[in-house]
Amino acid sequence: MRMIEMRDLRRFRTHVEILKHSHPELVIQLVHESPDNPVEITGDWPDCVLKWRGKTMHSVKSPEGESKHLLDRMKFAAGRSYVVFGIGLGHLADGARRRLPDKSGLIVVEPDLRILRESMGCVDLRPLLFDPRIKWVSGKDWREHFRIAMRQMEESGYWPSTGILSLPAYRAYMGGDLSEARRILAQFLNERNIDTETKKVLWDMWNRNLTANLPAIFSSAPVRNFSKTFEGVPAV
Repeated sequence: MRMIEMRDLRRFRTHVEILKHSHPELVIQLVHESPDNPVEITGDWPDCVLKWRGKTMHSVKSPEGESKHLLDRMKFAAGRSYVVFGIGLGHLADGARRRLPDKSGLIVVEPDLRILRESMGCVDLRPLLFDPRIKWVSGKDWREHFRIAMRQMEESGYWPSTGILSLPAYRAYMGGDLSEARRILAQFLNERNIDTETKKVLWDMWNRNLTANLPAIFSSAPVRNFSKTFEGVPAV
């Protein structure tokens, strides 16, 4: 296991402190290192190289150029939320952050917590971690936290984009997890579309029924008066 140098350890601790208030469930996982660490970061910033299981996870020649090429194909709009799959060395996520309109959101999904931990120890991620528009998803329960993050974005008024931004290396080496993220996103969008269509179809009926029942509602005793009427009586 590669030990984190003191310089990196201070940076890691700073990042953890930032995350404590917004993502406490993630911090709990971050502070417990796994005995198995397939992640290696070599070199000094900005010439770092990230390897996962011996495979380089970004363009060595121009990681920023690689991210810019992907971001140029995505049109960012207000009122939407976007997903970056894989933190890598932060180029793609930070590029997306810079292009986000004020009223929008970003979910950063890193399925392997060990990559996120190493990046937090070697790269200055403070601009990303301080940005309230960004939610972080990682660890063994990343799928469930991804669903929660999308619901939170929707509750904030940001409808999820249908696409997921990811580096070519993540698509190649973490294709299974990326496919799972796409499936979860598609399921979420489909469920919300069904809810929206149901509301459209039944809206007039609900309004008619509510209007018809208002006189009875206003003239009847409150339901709370009958809360103990059937106490102890089994019912289905």
